[in-house]
Amino acid sequence: MRTGLTLYSYLDSGNGYKIRLLLAQLSRPYTYRELDITKGARAALRSFCARTPTAAPRRSSSRTVRASPSPTPFSGISPRAAPSCRPTKGRFALKVMETQLEGRPFFVGERYSIADIAYAYTHVAHEAQLDLAPYPKVRGWHYADRREGYTMCTRRHFLQLGASGLTAAVAGTPVTAAEIAAVHSTRRLHFVQIDVFASQRLQGNPLAVFTDARGLSDLEMQAIARETRLEETTFILPRDRAVENTHGVRVRIFNPERELPFAGHPTLGTAMVIRNRIVAANARPAPARQVVLDLQVGSIPVAFTNDADGHVFGEMHQKDPTFGRIHDRETVAGLMGIKSTDISDDAPIQTVSTGLPFAIVPIKERRTLQSLRPDQEKIRAYVEQEPDLAWLYYVTRDTQDPTIGLRARGIYPVGEDPATGSASGCTAAWMVRYGLANTDQTVHIEQGVEINRPSQIFVRAGREGDKVLNVHVGGNAVEIAEGEYSL
Repeated sequence: MRTGLTLYSYLDSGNGYKIRLLLAQLSRPYTYRELDITKGARAALRSFCARTPTAAPRRSSSRTVRASPSPTPFSGISPRAAPSCRPTKGRFALKVMETQLEGRPFFVGERYSIADIAYAYTHVAHEAQLDLAPYPKVRGWHYADRREGYTMCTRRHFLQLGASGLTAAVAGTPVTAAEIAAVHSTRRLHFVQIDVFASQRLQGNPLAVFTDARGLSDLEMQAIARETRLEETTFILPRDRAVENTHGVRVRIFNPERELPFAGHPTLGTAMVIRNRIVAANARPAPARQVVLDLQVGSIPVAFTNDADGHVFGEMHQKDPTFGRIHDRETVAGLMGIKSTDISDDAPIQTVSTGLPFAIVPIKERRTLQSLRPDQEKIRAYVEQEPDLAWLYYVTRDTQDPTIGLRARGIYPVGEDPATGSASGCTAAWMVRYGLANTDQTVHIEQGVEINRPSQIFVRAGREGDKVLNVHVGGNAVEIAEGEYSL
């Protein structure tokens, strides 16, 4: 095994320069080696990487800085990747890195280690939808298998180690492989829990938002969603500011069973968390602004204002609706365990989608809605035969409150949902199409009362001729908890 501390980097690497500054502060001798990348490959790599303002000065391709007898090697490269790159250039850059890193001894103690390279490039590859199968070295370093004794050491962990061990290092105490492993063996993931479609805490639909999920695998996100035991959990994947300004903030949504392309209360809640942090960073109240989320269904903008009570109100602009199949009343009544005469004939039972498809079921009386006990197994079998149907959503105009336009319930196999923003958007489009609401009329939907989580949802939609469009779903949201997960 190679001895001494070795830093692999490439010319003009800003992050590599930061590591070298830290090593100088720590009085740590090391060997600096520039990766041997051809001129053409370097040009492609530069087009693939966002250059850091603190870029390092040009240096020779290899030099030793106070050769060290330390038994602790450290190897790494630290590019800042730009996920807006073209896929062809992304593949070429990955190929270059795979070739240059082939056979090199990247070890910390007895463990494989890689600083930044695998993290940055696999993150970029995911955003650009590139297949990592042809790059086993890069892929292997990123998805290190701890059961085999491997782990990943990133530049951030190295800098944390240096900062925390500054006094000992200056005193001459060597930094051991065990210390490095201790720093990065536990990942800490910041999260915020927020009650959505409510202005008071302990109401509405709770949501967990992980504010920086970079480096988490799909399986880890799914496992965390099961751990929270909430209806949905979201994961923010920060990107370069220029990319976010163009495409929005990348967010993935999971329920305990699977990933979702779209969901209403996770969209509003996540946007509210982002907005709150923008305000906190500016240290002053922000004017009405907009946060755009980049979801699987595309970009969803969320606009913010202050309501009459001074609470922050967010309103998402959902996708234009598509109207699907009209369902038989007798059949649906059998699924719900009610009589067909309990279903209103004001409008048909129809599948509508603004991102997720729901069949909107109008019920005549509120007491029928309140006592509803649908047969979930029968509904599941019915839904499985429908190519474009997520579930049923139950509404009634019998609210017994002139300020509330609809009462609703979302009862699913995993439990009852306090607020279903995606289905509420479908309901807004359905109401406008069948004349139950006027164009751009705001309708107040109340949901979650039966499970003691009252949620206040405000919807509206427009119409041009026969086309329904501009579906908006809004409400308040209030943060209730903040903390960290340790993985």
